[in-house]
Amino acid sequence: EVRKLADEKRKLEEAAALLGAIGTAATVLRPAGMARFGDQYVDVVTQGTFVPAGAKVQVIEVEGNRIVVKEV
Repeated sequence: EVRKLADEKRKLEEAAALLGAIGTAATVLRPAGMARFGDQYVDVVTQGTFVPAGAKVQVIEVEGNRIVVKEV
């Protein structure tokens, strides 16, 4: 139980640290998908826009484990 809470806290801290980061859409974002930031792959969502795989994206909002990106 304690380990599970520690893992959740670490994941939330890692997500918060991505705010402002620029990465690449690893999959098509329509609006959800995966993006790569360095060697880290994370689940992301756009604000409803379609973003093709390979496009540059920036994290504009982090709410808990929900990471919102926009194409840049």
